[in-house]
Amino acid sequence: MSNLGWIREANDLEALEWNFSATSHGKGAVDGVVGSVKRFVWRRVMADKVVVDSAQEFYQAAHLCPNISLLWVGTPEVDVNREYLTAHWEKIKPIGGMQKIYHVRVLTKDEVEVGKVTTMAGRAHNFRPTATRTTSADELVATL
Repeated sequence: MSNLGWIREANDLEALEWNFSATSHGKGAVDGVVGSVKRFVWRRVMADKVVVDSAQEFYQAAHLCPNISLLWVGTPEVDVNREYLTAHWEKIKPIGGMQKIYHVRVLTKDEVEVGKVTTMAGRAHNFRPTATRTTSADELVATL
């Protein structure tokens, strides 16, 4: 979460907010697609049509799933960006109490605001504001 300012800046975004919910609550379309693909591959494995022992073999089996387009990102593609991403991941500061946080808004490159509730379409539900801010690149102050 404390790295979202960098993501906003690296992608030249005007604003960045992240709303999410607890496990098994508020699942979206992506979760349904992933579930469909996993079920498709599992059925092919159980029918002895494929053997899946690696991520690439899973992709190859899943690629046949109707009405779903997949993209393979292999080791060479990851390695091209590894040094760049590692430099940023090493600077990430921990934010305590993550299990209580459901909304994050980037304020500046080094500052985020978090809340205990998800906000959608500008409305907060059961709003009890909570702020977490990085006051400098080396210091993170969290209040929950």
